[in-house]
Amino acid sequence: MYKINVSTKCDILESMSRKTTSVRNEFRTNNADPRGHPVYVFAQVGHDLIYFVITHSAKFDGVVPFRINPNPSDNKETSFYVPIPQRLRVDNFGRVRKGWKICEEDLEYMKQYMKIPKKCTKNYK
Repeated sequence: MYKINVSTKCDILESMSRKTTSVRNEFRTNNADPRGHPVYVFAQVGHDLIYFVITHSAKFDGVVPFRINPNPSDNKETSFYVPIPQRLRVDNFGRVRKGWKICEEDLEYMKQYMKIPKKCTKNYK
């Protein structure tokens, strides 16, 4: 019978439970949101994506307008993002949207709000 000493077993369990964080810079559709708002994903922790909600409505409290609209096919309206980071499993998102970009000025301003929530959050309402 194979025996594992206690220190090795603890190291294995610790490495299995450690969640890795990776930086993302992409736009996706939030399938869990009934309105289908696009989101800006800026990090991934384990199986969770950390993101900001994007909207055309200025009625949300604390929304910040983009200087340049990230959607290349939508030049008519101003887009806003809600500077409250949200966290949700990757299974709830659609594919990555091609051609969407954030200008450097917007990205520099967004960095002050890029914090990782500890728990999964409900959609911002």
